[in-house]
Amino acid sequence: MTDIPEPTLELLSRLLGKRTAKRVYRGSLTDLFLDESVPDDVKLRLRASRELVQRWMLEDLRRSPVLQNPRAVRDYLTVHYAGQEREVFGCLFLDNRHRLIAVEEMFLGTVDGASVHPARS
Repeated sequence: MTDIPEPTLELLSRLLGKRTAKRVYRGSLTDLFLDESVPDDVKLRLRASRELVQRWMLEDLRRSPVLQNPRAVRDYLTVHYAGQEREVFGCLFLDNRHRLIAVEEMFLGTVDGASVHPARS
């Protein structure tokens, strides 16, 4: 059984229950979110928790100018696109105070690339 770091164990235990957390966690939260062998009920809880965090970040971004530097953009995109199974070419639309207005996925690709076309219908 994987020795789960205490903060991770506590969070996963609150979400999934201690026994389930120990059973499905294999040392990487990224792998946990992508593992196909994880039971459907666990996947549903993990996806719901990720969706809540994404919505919270989007709501927070719409209130304050947090995309004023490359690191803030990287952090947002890391959460927004976590778990994507294919390449995405997207655009962030900001107002003049660097607040996020919208994120639009312009082109979806394959596992390792996305074709971008200048003329979009």
